[in-house]
Amino acid sequence: MKAAVLHAPFDLRIEDVPKPEVKPGYVVLRVRAAGICRTDLEIYRGAGTPEELGLKGGLPAILGHEFSGEVSEIGEDVKGFKPGDRVTCECIIGCGVCSYCLSGKYNLCPNTLGFSNGAFAEFTAVPAKGLHKLPDNVSFEEGAVTEPTAVSVYAIERAEIKPGDTVAILGAGTMGFLCLQVARAFGADKVLLTGTRDERLELGAKLGADLTINVRREDPVKRILKETEGQGVDSVIIAAAGDPGVLGQAIKIVRRGGHIAVIGLAGKKPSQLLSDEIVFKDLTIRGVYASPNTWETALYLMRKNLVKPREIITHRFPLEKTPEAFRLLDERKGVKVILRA
Repeated sequence: MKAAVLHAPFDLRIEDVPKPEVKPGYVVLRVRAAGICRTDLEIYRGAGTPEELGLKGGLPAILGHEFSGEVSEIGEDVKGFKPGDRVTCECIIGCGVCSYCLSGKYNLCPNTLGFSNGAFAEFTAVPAKGLHKLPDNVSFEEGAVTEPTAVSVYAIERAEIKPGDTVAILGAGTMGFLCLQVARAFGADKVLLTGTRDERLELGAKLGADLTINVRREDPVKRILKETEGQGVDSVIIAAAGDPGVLGQAIKIVRRGGHIAVIGLAGKKPSQLLSDEIVFKDLTIRGVYASPNTWETALYLMRKNLVKPREIITHRFPLEKTPEAFRLLDERKGVKVILRA
């Protein structure tokens, strides 16, 4: 089968590799669409070791964990699926027996079940327990955005957003746009979005942001406090990546007793925080790692058109042009890029 194999930073090649074989508890999927994630891009850039970013085994490797496809082959002991089923698959699948899995936090499982290879290939073999069927009105391309949508649902849950809340989302990228839509679906009354690029902020306004702030031209802390009459927002979602300063901003703009959920990675850069503010404001700050128990909610929101992945898909490439797709993202162009196998 054809696959995009990363041999070293910036060395991505289209190669013929063996097709994965089915085994008990697994299914082989014919990949139809796969999204390029920020983590994929960071591994491609060599910004961190593959192991640090969750890629077991190091390089060379086939990346890709946001995808959808069709069931091609079914292993022993697999029930509920048949060849031809349209599906997507969770990328962190717990062992099912450790204390984390038994408490529902399988995203923290130390013994996760792996894929045969990533989804930047024609086929991949995955644990059947991680599969979810796509609704009839959700395309393969949209289905490939289920994973970041599920992470966004988890972020909104972690931030305890409820009907009537005012929410600030820091970062106008894939995760920021999805969190914006999910927050609306959960009943947020007012959503404020910050970013650095006007074209992305325009898209954010189209997706429902009440106020957009370009942080290169305006102090987001002053503007958000002004908009909330000095009270601050109920919750903050940090979707921006690579900027350790946003956590300090979040602490300043959230109200007393408010919530902050952190998705974006700062790339090991330390955040300079005044911890007294966290104490005196009685804040709750939570990390958002992966998407436990949120995939069916994500698919429901997509089925009901409350989350519209197609609005953030800016580029589509055939699998054979995967290197070109990565170069485009490395040049900071596009939002969500989809590979079609």
